[in-house]
Amino acid sequence: MDEGSGPNRSIVVAPLVGARGGVDAAEGITPQQSRRIPPLRVLGQLLQSYIVAEGPEGLYLVDQHAAHERILLERMLAALRAKTPISQLLLTPLRFELAPAELEAIEEHLQQLEQIGFNLEIQDSSLVARAVPNVLVKQMTARSLHDLLADLTAPENPGHSETWEEHALANVACKAAIKGNYFLTVNEMREMIEQLEQTSAPYSCCHGRPTMVHFSLSALEREFGRR
Repeated sequence: MDEGSGPNRSIVVAPLVGARGGVDAAEGITPQQSRRIPPLRVLGQLLQSYIVAEGPEGLYLVDQHAAHERILLERMLAALRAKTPISQLLLTPLRFELAPAELEAIEEHLQQLEQIGFNLEIQDSSLVARAVPNVLVKQMTARSLHDLLADLTAPENPGHSETWEEHALANVACKAAIKGNYFLTVNEMREMIEQLEQTSAPYSCCHGRPTMVHFSLSALEREFGRR
């Protein structure tokens, strides 16, 4: 995951459905035992990277990047399955030069890239991007788009269980999600927790990393010598 600065202010997302399961780093709680996260009350933000929350079983630290990544992925997958457009035109098309091998790889994936929201045109040795998935619009540059397309058109890993579209949208979600070292208001943190609760795999991001760490009440009491 990229841990740079955040792209934009809004973290509002649409209703969410299906995606891969994940791993919870919490003590004593795994997604196999409970696929739903407990009701959480936001207490604040730690290092502008983690949401601190209280639940019925103790204290939770939520990784804001991993949580937002999960939310965005499921929103895009839902839109793709519903055949709802997720593309947005760029005010100024992005144009950049590519090596012959890169152009060939993009040409082979043009139809798939169009299905997930890209509108690309090859002109001689250049690529012109006229539209991208809407979650990327506010922070996309020629450099970042070049890097993302290189990831999306790289040879597929035979170990991946997801489809090409799912794998590609996971990369898009990672690029678009807010990053660490990014200030969130209390309302934004509450909204993110509410949106995470609606996902089908709230304990992991797109790449299987945990979205939260749980410190149980009994563990806290032991640390303070209360039991």
